[in-house]
Amino acid sequence: PAWVKQGGIDPSLFWDDDGVCWFTSNGSADAEASGIFLCKIDPFTGEMLTPSMRISEGCGGIYPEAPHIYKKDGWYYLMLAEGGTEYGHTETMQRSRSVTGPYEPCPHNPILSHVGACTDPNSNAIQATGHADLVEDENGNWWLVCLAIRPLMPLLLHNLGRETFLAPVVWNVEGWPVVGNRGRIGLQTEGPLPGPAPAPVCHNFADDFTGETLNPAWTFVRNPQRENYVHKHGSMTLLGTDTTLSHDGGAPTMMGIRQPAFCTEAVTALKGDILPGGRAGLTAYYNHSAHYEIFLTRKEDGYHVCLGKQVGDICTVTEERPIAYNGSLRLKVTADREWYSFRYEESGEWKLLGRGMTAHLCTETTCTTTYTGTFIGIFAENTAAVFDAFTLTEKDTQP
Repeated sequence: PAWVKQGGIDPSLFWDDDGVCWFTSNGSADAEASGIFLCKIDPFTGEMLTPSMRISEGCGGIYPEAPHIYKKDGWYYLMLAEGGTEYGHTETMQRSRSVTGPYEPCPHNPILSHVGACTDPNSNAIQATGHADLVEDENGNWWLVCLAIRPLMPLLLHNLGRETFLAPVVWNVEGWPVVGNRGRIGLQTEGPLPGPAPAPVCHNFADDFTGETLNPAWTFVRNPQRENYVHKHGSMTLLGTDTTLSHDGGAPTMMGIRQPAFCTEAVTALKGDILPGGRAGLTAYYNHSAHYEIFLTRKEDGYHVCLGKQVGDICTVTEERPIAYNGSLRLKVTADREWYSFRYEESGEWKLLGRGMTAHLCTETTCTTTYTGTFIGIFAENTAAVFDAFTLTEKDTQP
């Protein structure tokens, strides 16, 4: 990386017609300053070739950030995210004849906003729209990509994290962009795609660990201790440590796939011995203070299958049953808009062990309010555990 002293977050580069590289961010070299700042840089070294200059303080929303500059028809356009990254998230536009300003706001700002869309049946399935970018395709059509969430309606909770959305853009006669349906976007939309219609996207995932390398879709909590993940042909051995899923720091031995839809089903196969006091199984994990797991453990009287829950600072085992473990056990978690349901297979039959409310694995109910959403995956604590398969299947019939 080439470090730039201007500081702030959400840096963006803009190359002008003369080849000059401009650097924008929502901060300056002065930590006390706020707003959107611009400087000329050497992109290979990061050296600032001009002092930072404030070119905008936004259009009235809190936390102006994510600046992008574009040049079109002799105008320099400055696009910003404002309103915070929650349900007040919006996108605004300004323009100037000079890259350094002054910038005038678009008369129909915000150009993208779902604030107040809760009562609009065409757009209430998407909330918190912002942090956008523009692109012109090979046919001269314009598009906007942005971040947003799909809430668990009618409640304003979400457990899928922030996702990327696409919308068509047209430029009105005054030279301002109009996004989607007058600033609102939908789960389905009409637009002039630059090529043939794409095939439907399938978010299903399956891994029997027979590949030569680990599937890159797997995600870990913080920086994983790679030596604790032993990938052999046809199996994954997790070497669990005393760093549990509830630790606020360190790297628990857990690997997961981000939950792609409200209604999903995950199944795994656990094999081998479990050390006394150890835990291994299947988890629905938001963060260290919000997760559910069905796990196998070994006690003095034999093996037990349990349902553990961490909700805030409350950590407990809500269900526990002895099981005749013969060295192989299949586990399942089924998610919908209200519940995560946990099952284990015994004598060829799936048996319900217990459930946990979806609401407790949502951003709005957790203490960190992060953006990644819930992951479903396999884990081990204080024991080695062998897994020979994992599948995650999307069950939603509607987005």
